[in-house]
Amino acid sequence: MGVLSISPGHHQAVPDIEADRSSDSSGALLKLSRVASWRRHLCDTVRLLQQHRGSSLACLDGDLRFEQTTSALTLQIEGFLQCLHAELATLDADADALALWRRSDQDWRCLRDGWPQDDALHSFELHSHLIADLLKLLKWPLGPLPGEAEVDALLLDELPVAIENLAALRGLSVHALLNPEDVSLQGRLAFQVKSVMQEYRSLCRSIHRFSDESIEVTSLRHIILLEERLKTVLEQVPASPDVPATDSQWLFRAFTEIIERYWDGLDAGLCAMERRDKRRLFQ
Repeated sequence: MGVLSISPGHHQAVPDIEADRSSDSSGALLKLSRVASWRRHLCDTVRLLQQHRGSSLACLDGDLRFEQTTSALTLQIEGFLQCLHAELATLDADADALALWRRSDQDWRCLRDGWPQDDALHSFELHSHLIADLLKLLKWPLGPLPGEAEVDALLLDELPVAIENLAALRGLSVHALLNPEDVSLQGRLAFQVKSVMQEYRSLCRSIHRFSDESIEVTSLRHIILLEERLKTVLEQVPASPDVPATDSQWLFRAFTEIIERYWDGLDAGLCAMERRDKRRLFQ
């Protein structure tokens, strides 16, 4: 019987393949972690910008109780933007994403330096435009794996947009309370109250629908429990002359309490998304 000859190179082939696979997995895992960190910090920045929009609007309307809050928020936003800038350099962002980021960073600088001299509603719109651009970056395809379209649409689009619309209503409601003689916003507020409630119900249906998906959307279920509280707060929005006036700071805080619950749900969902994608890497 002949002797089977095996070249030395054959012994090395299997370990080399395994090493390459291990290296690829490690690289993909690092990318996933960086994208997850970027998205969390981006959400934190938008969260703060929404509060800055509302508090600066109140300041411009003459409510000086919000001055200290606005100054503190400005410093926090600056810190998060510096962090995001450093993190973005480690991601595979394309030219369009980088251009949008640079524009957003520039818009913030103009807003930061100019809002104290701005018209209240103009400042509101500038904040809203900046937030809309940052939310576009939130759903930018930066990760090494394709997402699960419907679930990712809930976490990267539907829920963030619902939060933003609720936060915008907070700012305009406070503005209207501080300017009771100006009734021009009542129609806009009435429309937004209706839209926010419709979005909430749609959001609850989405959470129910995806509760058995691969991502643990059940972490969002506490949002479903907010309906009565949300209705109570929306009833205080000065959307018609029949609504009794309430304290602007109370309404700001009541809205913020609900918005923070939304944000907590989104944060939990993004963490679950990261765990899901890590599992998929090793399947």
